[in-house]
Amino acid sequence: MCPMTTNKLSDSPKQILEYYKQAQKFLLEHKIPPTPANYTVAYEYVAARHPDLNQQIDQQIERGGSMDGYFLTALFDRHFQNNDMQKLDTHVTDINQILHQTLQEIGTASDDLASYERRLETQITQLNEKPELSNFRGIAANLLQATQQTQQVSNRLINQLEESNHEITKLQSELEDARREASTDALTGLCNRKALNNKLDQLLDAELDVSTPLSILMLDIDHFKQFNDSYGHLIGDEVIRKVADTLKQLTSEQGIAARYGGEEFIVVMPNTDIEQALSQANAIHQAVAQISLIRRKSQQRLPGITVSVGAACMRQGEAREDLLERADQALYAAKSGGRNRVMGEQQLAC
Repeated sequence: MCPMTTNKLSDSPKQILEYYKQAQKFLLEHKIPPTPANYTVAYEYVAARHPDLNQQIDQQIERGGSMDGYFLTALFDRHFQNNDMQKLDTHVTDINQILHQTLQEIGTASDDLASYERRLETQITQLNEKPELSNFRGIAANLLQATQQTQQVSNRLINQLEESNHEITKLQSELEDARREASTDALTGLCNRKALNNKLDQLLDAELDVSTPLSILMLDIDHFKQFNDSYGHLIGDEVIRKVADTLKQLTSEQGIAARYGGEEFIVVMPNTDIEQALSQANAIHQAVAQISLIRRKSQQRLPGITVSVGAACMRQGEAREDLLERADQALYAAKSGGRNRVMGEQQLAC
């Protein structure tokens, strides 16, 4: 896949090459994998075309914060996610254009058929007024010509409809793919943060009452940065995928599992109270602890994986941010208490 960039037409080949070198240097210095998303952020950073983006990266560097692929991926989602929306808009426009052309073709065919009907009426009138044998040949010739023309119009319309149907089916498939890409985390196949927020808002806006509880789990892979630094980004990515696979297996059909940040996940569980949520959290916690990773070449068994989990249950009428904040507080309490444990909001100190 080619790197995704937003080069301006005004950039000279020399400028583009220089930005490319600087972006590569930036990624190498921070040991960040040159994925399309990471490369896009690095390229735009050195090109200095997005003040907000540059300010966030500079502040992260000044604070000595983690400068890795997960931080850049979050920046990409924040600043360049609209590319997916533009892709969707393009597909919708293409479908509308095809439908417009098809309707025009149908309109033309309808006009031709109306003309054919008028010619039939004229020939019938002539036949009634002058039923002589000498007129039959002319009438027959006119009818044959009109019928052939109508047949050509019908054939053309059928071909146009078949072609339009094929193109629309193709574009609809591409549209669904684009929508799926826009709402899916590429590494894990889970919902991404944006899709999770949208779905959670929909659930909260459904005016659920206390008789239909909704709970969420917020999970964080323990000591992930240390693991990532010790064994490399490829192993780190595999750890994230393994945890994501566990969430897929243990999330119900009504539930939603999402990658919320670098090593952070969220599980939304409709029709689940806090006690049921804690039971599910413990099941996930134990399943993750059973994950085994072995390096293929050396057969080296890597350290086990653990997660810290915070659980919270929706309160009637509250906003998404409040529910997520309480789950985050529970997660923070689990991490502060030594990690590798589950904590419910009801266990927090008042």
